[in-house]
Amino acid sequence: MESSINSTLDRFLKIECNVGVKQLLQDALEDEELRWKEFNFNIFNVTIDKSAGLVTVEDAVLMVEEGAKTLSIQHFADVIARGSV
Repeated sequence: MESSINSTLDRFLKIECNVGVKQLLQDALEDEELRWKEFNFNIFNVTIDKSAGLVTVEDAVLMVEEGAKTLSIQHFADVIARGSV
């Protein structure tokens, strides 16, 4: 399971997570008033659910269960900050 999470995140980081997307996501993670937000990018959708403490990264092109992965907000924030899984 971890490898499929890493695969999805790796693909998101390599394909979609440019400087603008990274800043948009970091701003949302830091926004104390935000509770839930869905971002629809070209290939991936990212849903931030602060009330649940989770982020879902979904490959909107593949549209298969293996293309959607949920992880903790902290793990996602760390991955985005590093730029790698």
